Amino acid sequence: MMNVKYVGKSTKDLDHGSIHALQGNLTSCGKRIDENRNDWKMTTQHVTCDRKGCKKK
Repeated sequence: MMNVKYVGKSTKDLDHGSIHALQGNLTSCGKRIDENRNDWKMTTQHVTCDRKGCKKK
């Protein structure tokens, strides 16, 4: 399964290097990846985001 890694600058909502589950143009926790496509990279690494939606159940 493909996930996405946030490689942009850390913000209050996103940490640089965090890995999110991908669902279309959104992460599973609701972050849009198509507005700043250069801030995201596809990866097969395990999800590290602990927000509702991305977090493993």
